[in-house]
Amino acid sequence: MDLIEFDSEKHEYKVNGVVYPSVTTILSILSKPFIAPWASKLSAESMKGFIKTCLHGGNIPTDIDITKAMLCAKRKFRDVSKEATDIGTNVHKLCEEGLTGNEILIEVTEVKNGYNAFNKFIEDTGFEILEREVVLSHPCGFAGTVDCIGRLNGKLIIVDYKTSKYIYPEYKMQLAAYKEMYENSCKKVDGVGVLRLDKLTGEYEFESTFDSWTDDEIRLAWLRFKCLFDYYILSN
Repeated sequence: MDLIEFDSEKHEYKVNGVVYPSVTTILSILSKPFIAPWASKLSAESMKGFIKTCLHGGNIPTDIDITKAMLCAKRKFRDVSKEATDIGTNVHKLCEEGLTGNEILIEVTEVKNGYNAFNKFIEDTGFEILEREVVLSHPCGFAGTVDCIGRLNGKLIIVDYKTSKYIYPEYKMQLAAYKEMYENSCKKVDGVGVLRLDKLTGEYEFESTFDSWTDDEIRLAWLRFKCLFDYYILSN
């Protein structure tokens, strides 16, 4: 039995003392073409707000004011990203631990909506949670944490929670890697799926190999992940 240690601050796994990259770290090297336009839009909106404030107040900004506004605009993407990450982390925490002891988290509307979406999924589908936060590794040399192992309609399934705006294609690779780790360490599963919890509406979106995904797609996603892993190792 491998000894797997996880450092949450560094987001680093050690397997028998050896550092393993996480599944999400490996996937992070993928190009995300939507990021640059989104970041530019946030910066432009930040500068637009600064200009409108100056015009409304009849003030002529100094060079220092303009420099501060530009720095704020440059940071806007990171600030919004961190806020979204914090919301996602807290929604995950509630899904894992429940409300008891975490009542303060529910005071944030987006977190409350995400948690409500999770409960709605449980109620609508009868999904039974068997294991939470399962830390795993793979002999190839990577590791990760599976959000949930459960039973849906009598079938064993790996489910990953997301609070993103969409269900992105790379999630299939993430679930394919989790499937390979779990089956290598534990037992075979019947399927995998992504549960997207909408922070704005409190609704959920669920895609899995029981409906919109095929087993062949997951097998292909695993091959793609292995290629990405090889590239990551060669580049680091």
